[in-house]
Amino acid sequence: MALSPFALSILGMDTASRRRCPEDDTETPAPDTLRTVPGRTSRRATSHYNFFQTLCSSAQDSPPAYAIAAKHKAPAARPRGEAREILPNYTCSVSAEARLLLQLESVNPLHGVSESEWREVFVSLRGTLFSIHRVKDGGAGKLLRSYTLQHAEVGLAADSQHQILIPQTRLAHLIPVSARRKAWQKDSSLFRPVTQSILRLRIETDQMLLADSDEDRIYDLIRAISAGIDISCAIDERSIPRQCTVPRRRRRQRPTSDNLNDPALLAEQERILREM
Repeated sequence: MALSPFALSILGMDTASRRRCPEDDTETPAPDTLRTVPGRTSRRATSHYNFFQTLCSSAQDSPPAYAIAAKHKAPAARPRGEAREILPNYTCSVSAEARLLLQLESVNPLHGVSESEWREVFVSLRGTLFSIHRVKDGGAGKLLRSYTLQHAEVGLAADSQHQILIPQTRLAHLIPVSARRKAWQKDSSLFRPVTQSILRLRIETDQMLLADSDEDRIYDLIRAISAGIDISCAIDERSIPRQCTVPRRRRRQRPTSDNLNDPALLAEQERILREM
């Protein structure tokens, strides 16, 4: 295998080949190569571009005194007003809170959850932070988990349906939640079904459904989550919406030379002239 001149010079094989050729000794070296540095007795080319010292000579100067070497310079004092500036007020315009029903669909893109019941949770959105809490006194309780909205996806779950059965009688309140649907199928007067609006949220590695009876609340939450997704990525990775600031050119209706003697067209023109 043939090696390049640069590889041969790195391996030191070019100097050996030069020593075998007697005619190389007759060449007069350049004036720059005849210069010698005091203190360096020998020099050997180990690279095509660089020359390194192979023998080290002892230093002749005396070491510095210990008093000078141990003396450290004190750090420069900072100005009195530095790092004490008043920070501007911060307000988060992307925020939402809601008491919703949650059903977990999957905790991994490759494995779904076979059986998952609907449970009541309290969700809160602060900028790019999406948190799920337990419900306590109608508000946020213990934090269950928090997510980042980076690379999340949200939308309406048109393929999912859910209804809540609200008891209408005292007897219906005593029926367990797991048996209410069968009781409602037998006697529809015991419960009043309330259809839920559902959204699907894919966030980090989880995919979940969030439902509420108020459709406007679901749409407001979708818009808030979408705004949080838009600002979650880095500035260089965000997609800037293209705004149409210049009005589009309207096409003018070209006068048609055909059917100018059409009775319907003539009657329409006569009506317009009479109204004028």
